[in-house]
Order: sequence, then structure tokens, then C-alpha cells
Amino acid sequence: MNQSLSGIKILDFSGPAGFYCSKLLADLGADVVIVENPSDELFNNLGPYYNDIKDPNYSLYRWHFHTNKKSVALNISNPKDKETLNSLIKHADVFIDTLTHQEANTLNLSMENVRSLNPHIVHTRITGFPDNSEYSEYKYTDMTVLAMSGLMSI
Repeated sequence: MNQSLSGIKILDFSGPAGFYCSKLLADLGADVVIVENPSDELFNNLGPYYNDIKDPNYSLYRWHFHTNKKSVALNISNPKDKETLNSLIKHADVFIDTLTHQEANTLNLSMENVRSLNPHIVHTRITGFPDNSEYSEYKYTDMTVLAMSGLMSI
């Protein structure tokens, strides 16, 4: 297997779009740590499940997207966990998120704040719409993008 990204530390604080991005990087040898919210029912309980065992550890979705990754569960509203996240950012080479501009500011994870913790970090934000757009605070899915672009009518 190609290990061309061996030694690169990536911190994944994202949703599905970022999961796939960091999966590709992990498959190329990067050391990827995904930050998970322990109370996030949406991503922690996605099936289908191996042998129909309804447990997050048996989720085929998780197996596919989180292969070759490490994981840490943090509730960043807890000051100790927020401190742990900041420490992880300080030691990462790349930070991936899927936050809206408002979410990033609320969590103190704006590009400026992340850069103040680690001036050399590559911060990748995957969003459906640009920060300066009227839709910047909208959540997005494939269906949203297809509908707004007109491709859904084809």
C-alpha cells in the first residue's frame, strides 16, 4: 500500500464530506485522528450493520469511512475536552472541518483561531456554500446541491 503521506498528522473535525476526504488521506498513510462527539446520534448509529448487530462498532458505514483512522471522543462544550482539542490542533499538520462560518465562530474554530493555535497548519473547510454567500449558513447534502443547481430536474 502507498504510504506517501506517512508522518503527516491530520485532525478530522468534520461530517460525511470530510470523512471521505480523511479516509483517502489515511489510505495514503497519513496519521488521521477523527474527533467524535459522543452524543452525536446521527453519525454514531448509522447502518447497515454487520450481522444486524445494532452497535456503532458494527456499523458498515463507520468501517468504510473510518478505516485506518484513530478516534477520540470529545464534548467540546466541556472545558477540559476543548483544551484537549486545542492541544490536538497545535500538533496537527492538517485540520479538516465541515462547519458553517457561524458554527466555527461559536466553537472558536474559525480559520483565524485555528491558525493562532498552530500558524503552520493547513486548515481545510468543506462547505456547500461560500462564507460570503446568502446561503453560507445553510446545511447541505447532495440532494440540496442537486436541487439548487437544477440537475435534479434532468
